[in-house]
Amino acid sequence: MASKVGILVLLYAIGVCVCHPRRRFLDCDHMTACADVYAPVCGSDGNTYSSECSIGAENQKRMCWYGHYNMVAKMHDGACDPTTAAP
Repeated sequence: MASKVGILVLLYAIGVCVCHPRRRFLDCDHMTACADVYAPVCGSDGNTYSSECSIGAENQKRMCWYGHYNMVAKMHDGACDPTTAAP
């Protein structure tokens, strides 16, 4: 009996994660608002972001609007080099 309950709990948890990933991990009703500070950083996607906060806002948008977890990481301070940008 205990194993059946465990399996049901596991299936429920998987369903919550698969069906509602954005509600599982963060509040999508309150999107991040960044200050108007220009301190460019290069993201792992090859794009230059105006600040580290902008990368965080992009990651939140990706999770909430697009429902995926392909997150952007900060590669280095300063603008990305257009000749080595990610495809």
